[in-house]
Amino acid sequence: MAIEIGRGVSFEAGEDFTIENAGIGGRRSRRSALNTGSEEADVDLALRDADFELAADINVIPARSPSRSRRSTADIASSPQLEVDLQEEQGAVLLIEQQGGVFRWSWPEEYQEPQRGRRSTGTAKTAVFDLSPGELANDDPSGEKPRQRRGLSLGGWIGDKLIEPIRVRVLRFVAEKAIDKAIAKIEGDLVEQPLTLNADTGAWEPGLPTLPTERRNKVLLMVHGTFSTTEGSFGGIAQTELGRSFLSRALQDYDAIIGFDHKTLAKTPMENASAILQELAKLPDETEIDAIAFSRGGLVLRAVELAAGEDGRQLDFDRAVFVGCTNSGTLLANPENWHALVDLYTTIAVAAVKAISSAAGFGGFNPASFVIKTIGRFVKVLPEVAIDDGKIPGLQAMQPGSDLLAEIATPAASLERYRAITSDFRPVLDVKRGLTAEVVEFIGNRIGDRFFNEANDLVVNTASMTRFGQAGTLPSSQVKVLERGTQIYHTIYFTEPSTIEAAAGFLFPEDEATAEAPLASPPPSPPPTSPAPRRRRSRRSASPRPAAPPQTVGHTPSALPGLPEADFASDGSAQWDGMEETAAPDDAAAPVQCHFAAQMEADPPVSRPVKLGVTISPETIELVAGQTMDTTSAPA
Repeated sequence: MAIEIGRGVSFEAGEDFTIENAGIGGRRSRRSALNTGSEEADVDLALRDADFELAADINVIPARSPSRSRRSTADIASSPQLEVDLQEEQGAVLLIEQQGGVFRWSWPEEYQEPQRGRRSTGTAKTAVFDLSPGELANDDPSGEKPRQRRGLSLGGWIGDKLIEPIRVRVLRFVAEKAIDKAIAKIEGDLVEQPLTLNADTGAWEPGLPTLPTERRNKVLLMVHGTFSTTEGSFGGIAQTELGRSFLSRALQDYDAIIGFDHKTLAKTPMENASAILQELAKLPDETEIDAIAFSRGGLVLRAVELAAGEDGRQLDFDRAVFVGCTNSGTLLANPENWHALVDLYTTIAVAAVKAISSAAGFGGFNPASFVIKTIGRFVKVLPEVAIDDGKIPGLQAMQPGSDLLAEIATPAASLERYRAITSDFRPVLDVKRGLTAEVVEFIGNRIGDRFFNEANDLVVNTASMTRFGQAGTLPSSQVKVLERGTQIYHTIYFTEPSTIEAAAGFLFPEDEATAEAPLASPPPSPPPTSPAPRRRRSRRSASPRPAAPPQTVGHTPSALPGLPEADFASDGSAQWDGMEETAAPDDAAAPVQCHFAAQMEADPPVSRPVKLGVTISPETIELVAGQTMDTTSAPA
């Protein structure tokens, strides 16, 4: 029997499944997986910004029986089906969320003529979503089997996860008839403009800085990645004490830190480079430019350098650090893989918010909102553009072997000033990084090495990050692989201490301690008679801080310029400028605090073994909203 769950939305599942309202006023079986700290972020607001109408918001709950956990998908008699009435110009998709924060998008299996009596309500067609468990029997993550892929989002989960509820957001939208107009709308409200990091507030503000003309200037350029902005890609740096220390150090060396918001889907990297170069041309002649590029931003940066050389611009490009960059492309950029791309990127963008919440010294930064909005708009046109080659030029430029990769071939001489930061991800439970048991299973079973078949950071092949076409591959001495085989994935690079330390080592090699060891040890004072090369005079002293007490783990960072000049010890207490620190005796053995967290699935069945994940950390383990864990701490 069909149940009306919203205006023009019905669900039919027989006795195998029940539903409940997950929206406002309904009983919530759990909070949304998208959250910042203890506050639930508004995923529905991001979807509204993507011009979706939330037609229904439900939890689909498998019926409980003593033998339920032992039943296979073939034993389920009912065939769940969801129908959405649409007007002539409308379309519909589902955003489906599994407990633990795994997200999938689903498109209609077919469109049917409306039932008798519905035409009077303006219904022109009915979108049918087939949620049969058997639809995932031969799941192919590459998307090469469209019919099975359409049922991938929910059917397989219900078949495989019979003990867990699943949240389904039913989304209507106005479909553009002209595909070019639809593509232009994906990033239509993104303002393409230069930005400058405000040294006092740490915020990115529109416009370029006013630089002196009587001397040579030096700036740090940051180039963002796909589905993102400058703040979205690099805002995580300012969320940790170590990141803020890095920015403070950078503002001693550079006259400004700048970025450029640009469209990453509707425009090619060459088009992005042309717009960026027009702004860079406004800087004083012979301005020296170091750069940090992230993901697709690596292609944009190389295109900027190429165009600047051809135009004879008086700009001096020097050190460039490529973080997780698609220098020789990514398999996810191939059109047949875009279904996997939107599912994966939505999932790890939300996971990154949890990681930022755990790592941040203060909250409020939520890059997932822009990602979900942009992906949501992309999802509307995906069934059409995936067939029509060349319609998403910004993505297709990242295809391995694309014309763009050949066009921006890097001269061999440039490799000497290039550095790369890479990751070889492994799917292991890590709650602090947003890797719940469900996310780990999704990555391990559906994506990971099964999809890439080689080392990767979940979005880019690790080998691709260091290949620069005919110029060759960066030598290992110019590459930092972050904790090989651990849990650093594409959307959390800039919340990771190892990324910040590696970037500091590449950009500030004159700091001997930074170049030879992590940022954890303050650099020694340079001799008065031989100042470090390339460093300009700063408004603040560049001398190192006093040594931190022995029990402090890691770097003792300073605040951003303009904020209170305080260092923060591991216990959160402030050490103000001018306060003398007394080191503990060398033989003082300080106890090390260890924290444990255990995680398992909700309502585990008693008829089979259940995975139990245990996290051990020297730092406090933050609980994520929507999850329940037993935690304890003990000295070790």
